[in-house]
Amino acid sequence: MKSSVYLPTIFILILASFLLLISNDITEFFIVMIISVLAYHTLYKNIIRSVKFNSKLIKIYSFSYVISFLFIIWINIVSIQLGGSEKPFMPGDSLGYFVLGKEVVKNGIEQNLNAINYIGYPLILSWIFKFFGFHLIMGLLTNMILLFVNIFLISKCVLKITKRPSDFQNTFLILLLTSTFMSTGFILLKDIFIITSITLSLYASLNLLNRQNVIKNYSLIIVSVIIMSLFRFSFIWAPILILITITIKEIKIIKLFPIIAILIIGGLKIQSNYGTDIKSIEETIEFATSNNVITRKLDAGSSSTVSNFLFGYDNWSVLKKISFLPITSAFQYIIPFNVYSFDQSLIYPYYFISINYNIIWLFFTGPLLIFSIFNIKKIRKVNSSLVLKITYLGILFYLIPAFIFGGLIPRYSVPFYSLLLPIMAINLTEIKVSITYKKKWNRSYLLYFLTSLFLVSFYLIF
Repeated sequence: MKSSVYLPTIFILILASFLLLISNDITEFFIVMIISVLAYHTLYKNIIRSVKFNSKLIKIYSFSYVISFLFIIWINIVSIQLGGSEKPFMPGDSLGYFVLGKEVVKNGIEQNLNAINYIGYPLILSWIFKFFGFHLIMGLLTNMILLFVNIFLISKCVLKITKRPSDFQNTFLILLLTSTFMSTGFILLKDIFIITSITLSLYASLNLLNRQNVIKNYSLIIVSVIIMSLFRFSFIWAPILILITITIKEIKIIKLFPIIAILIIGGLKIQSNYGTDIKSIEETIEFATSNNVITRKLDAGSSSTVSNFLFGYDNWSVLKKISFLPITSAFQYIIPFNVYSFDQSLIYPYYFISINYNIIWLFFTGPLLIFSIFNIKKIRKVNSSLVLKITYLGILFYLIPAFIFGGLIPRYSVPFYSLLLPIMAINLTEIKVSITYKKKWNRSYLLYFLTSLFLVSFYLIF
């Protein structure tokens, strides 16, 4: 069954692709048009297969996909206008990845190892550029499609946990409204692949818990570890710990041990062969407890309030960093908080998503997360034991980047949002269907709003 928005969406995607003809490249136009339509159609079919026919969800998906596609075309055009097709303008590490991807195609991976800390993303970009040419839009389109694949898989994971189709839709919506998550699909950074590693691990572990297609799902776990090895080796423990946490009751640890050992050894082997940022366990611990990332961040520019709180953070003791976790995790929660400023966004549209769009996180999805965590033990209608385990693991993972980086690099915590979605989706469903629960949410939100108002006033005054 086709939704009333299906054909109009296909038409808009084709029409929007014509904007690429500004660059006078007919091949680029056809490739982008075909890939974008095929990806939309494939996800459309899988969504319907997962939750039958839900016209509201299909409209949400179709609308968000079209808007996202228009945004990456806009970002592509502006990047080329500001920097040129050979070296398009992009913020942060994005331009470096673009250039590295091209260099790998021209000179091979061995000639560029000194410039690469993790081989994964430059290697992926080089494959894209080799097959489709040196087009920025192809890298952006890959990240955007992968973003929607992750939204679908995370929503499906929540459905596996709660068995309620409404939670699938709520998860889909929450992720669409989360700025730091969505922004990973609109820029050339490796974060979306790290998210994919965590998502695959969660999806496969839930399937193994239900003893579904064991060989296929262990293969997905292996893929998850390989991705993490190539994209951020320091997080290789994350997909493995997710597997252990979810399946420990169904699969005895004695059986899991050889699998875990193989995964770790395999990850180490991949990193030693293809990675240049190799750290021993001692070096990794030293990096986590004492590094100069915060100093560089503060030197690059930060508010006086943040600077005052985190002055000398690199040299703080572990105990002091732990005691300041409520503050550093709060920084991680609110950054970026200059959602009112459109100066950067009017120059480069990516900042509409990464900065201004964060207002929805600060005033809806963020408060929903806090409310959900404080009400975690009061959910009785779903698999509460599994939800508890996944949520506590998600909180732990969320706090680790806050501990290491003082909360100044919130995108390092984004891959772990998927572990917090089950409890958020469950609470959003309860808010919608229960008058009592909705009143509780309203009281909680009022307290959140008044507290935020007080803190903003305090910030502006002092």
